[in-house]
Amino acid sequence: MITSKKNDSEEQTVVLRTFTSDFEANLVRAKLQEAGIPCMLSGEFFSSLYPLTTVGTMRLMVFEKDVEKAQAILNDAAGSDGSDTPPADNLS
Repeated sequence: MITSKKNDSEEQTVVLRTFTSDFEANLVRAKLQEAGIPCMLSGEFFSSLYPLTTVGTMRLMVFEKDVEKAQAILNDAAGSDGSDTPPADNLS
């Protein structure tokens, strides 16, 4: 995980996930904020200038103390295995 520390009196932030889609990044941010987890997106400006490139990668940042809770919320939203796709045996 990438971390950045501003000074000793401020909490450390961590990159929770990265996105190339502005839409997806904002959906995930809204989900975490709805759950009461403070978060921010870094790189929004470049994402709109350079869509579908690594230059436009957006980073979802959360406080280090909120990482486990945020991951649990996102995993629950995506399914127990962290995937949006149902298992193959349930597709029939």
